[in-house]
Amino acid sequence: MRSIYFILVFILVFSVKIYSQSFVYAVHVGNAMELNVTGANGTIQWQQSTDSLSWSNISGATTSPYTFNAVASPSGNRFFRAAITNTIICQNAPWYSTVVKYRIVSSSAGVQLGDWYRGGIVYSLDGIGNGVIAPTLDQSNNSSWGCQSIHIPTAMSTTDGNANTNAIIANCTERPIAASVCYDLTLNGYTDWYLPAFNQLLLLSQRRAIVGNFVPAQNAGGVTIGEYWASTDNDFGYADFLIVEQDYQPWVPTAYKDMQANVRCVRSYTSSGIATTTSSTVYVAFQPETVSMISQPILIRDKLSNILIYLHRLIFLQEKQSLIYLLTGDVKGKQPGQG
Repeated sequence: MRSIYFILVFILVFSVKIYSQSFVYAVHVGNAMELNVTGANGTIQWQQSTDSLSWSNISGATTSPYTFNAVASPSGNRFFRAAITNTIICQNAPWYSTVVKYRIVSSSAGVQLGDWYRGGIVYSLDGIGNGVIAPTLDQSNNSSWGCQSIHIPTAMSTTDGNANTNAIIANCTERPIAASVCYDLTLNGYTDWYLPAFNQLLLLSQRRAIVGNFVPAQNAGGVTIGEYWASTDNDFGYADFLIVEQDYQPWVPTAYKDMQANVRCVRSYTSSGIATTTSSTVYVAFQPETVSMISQPILIRDKLSNILIYLHRLIFLQEKQSLIYLLTGDVKGKQPGQG
């Protein structure tokens, strides 16, 4: 009779290097945090750890989203995951989401390059708690700089994209344009985005690996793509833009203002700035599944024992047959004189 056994098969996706995202969230002690989970087919229980090895349940944390305030950690870090239970799928054990890592800081001076902080990835730091961040995706792929026939002298800074953007918006009525895409942007709880100036865009390109998702420079049907606008005006009809190259330092030329190019907005933060809720999302990569086992497992030891017994008997019979032949000359073991 065939016996059926049900076993739980699941894979817990965990990596020290890559959590739910490939970056670390930085948040101040006492600031609001929001945890979300996708793909949870069951009851949620949020868990936390200070080392990603020893986990404990967070009391009352059973919803998605779950919002709470950041608490200091002895290691400086806190890890979070969702434990999922569903007795219909599995009666005996929970399964888990991916893991997200938070760096708990006392001030913005503790933020590091590559951290997710106040709306994007930190790519510029001044060492005293101020910096510049960029989102992980472009905000436009076909915007012009705008106002081809207008020169804006107050938008010629190579270091202050925020001032340039404000000057462009005030002096160029054409819409939408690269500067207005950033000026009108609301993203990750922030509204003070701007088109980066020449040097800000150049540094962003040089550190593009920690921000990610830039369009590489290539020629598509005779049209070069991978071009990004800077907010720095150059002259009548020309403004600065950048071609992000994959293998060497970017090249920053000027271009006609009516050219179509990509836009990656940025925003600055200060040590005294106000932070919105820092939100992160983990996901359940694999759901448990039941599989059937169509036969009982067999111990190799018992099977091998039976084979050895059989071989022993066979050898014994062969030896007995050989002894009879030596004594009688009859391979079949017949007695002398028998027909």
